[in-house]
Amino acid sequence: MWISIPFVISYAAALLGNSLLLFNILTKRSLHEPTDPFLCMLSGADLVLSKRIVPQALAILWFHAGELSLDRCISQVFFLSSTFIYASGILLVMAFDCYIAVCYPL
Repeated sequence: MWISIPFVISYAAALLGNSLLLFNILTKRSLHEPTDPFLCMLSGADLVLSKRIVPQALAILWFHAGELSLDRCISQVFFLSSTFIYASGILLVMAFDCYIAVCYPL
């Protein structure tokens, strides 16, 4: 039961931090620079990842929700791996953008 406390704290921090980042980037015109949409996409990927994985772990820890059905397990593995691939692609594009900006300045 005590192991669920770090899960809840990290889940709340992820939701709050990523939601604030998305809100700030979408509402402030000064944050519409070329790299800020990448941060927005990365924050969205982190929100999807945390909303898909942590609630199931908390259900297992709090309510002893034993087994997952095969469909839910496959769905969870799909969302986990696709979100990691998406986030890695965004980080690759951000690194390439920085490389271009440093090597070929305007």
